[in-house]
Amino acid sequence: MINLIPEELDPDAELVSGSPKPLSMLEGVDAGVDGAFFVGYHAASGTLRAAMDHTYSNRAVLNVWINGQRVGETGINAGVCGALGVPVLLVTGDEAVVKEAQELLGPGVETLAVKQAVGKFAARCLHPHRVREMLREAAARAVRRLERGQGVEPFRFPPPYRFEVEFVQTAMADVAELVPFSRRIDGRRVAYEDDDYIRAFRALRAMISLAYGVA
Repeated sequence: MINLIPEELDPDAELVSGSPKPLSMLEGVDAGVDGAFFVGYHAASGTLRAAMDHTYSNRAVLNVWINGQRVGETGINAGVCGALGVPVLLVTGDEAVVKEAQELLGPGVETLAVKQAVGKFAARCLHPHRVREMLREAAARAVRRLERGQGVEPFRFPPPYRFEVEFVQTAMADVAELVPFSRRIDGRRVAYEDDDYIRAFRALRAMISLAYGVA
């Protein structure tokens, strides 16, 4: 979370950098913003033909489910935004994450695919100059849809919230279940349930952080 170059940002932009942060990559979304852009996103761990597919940690996490639905960072983070009343306006990345976003968030979200994955670490990419132009156009369309009220609503999972994580190793689940009120499901899976989405999200992050320490 230190991969942006401050000197190249617009002077009016503010940068939240470093880790850990209470809301992870969504830090600041609770400050009264009108909408969120998910730029340069990737598909959930295990997705076929997806560039850099993972869900928070390549080394620790195989799968995450919310209320029985398999999700990646797009779904998890859209839930954070929704819990705070913020709609996701734009999702960009490869074709796989665009499909994931459309299926989960529906037609209200603007999407843009700027690459086609050949494998996890190989993709057919457009020229950066062309991509920047396409991103500007997609961002403008997303904001116009918001201004016109064209189906842009915060995405929310129905409560109560059940987060379930499948780890790479049983030893990772051993430490993850140390999180208070979590429950071991089987050798590699741990679940956490709560009526508060943000609290459940923070428990998920704590479990993943503990598991990553084992890795």
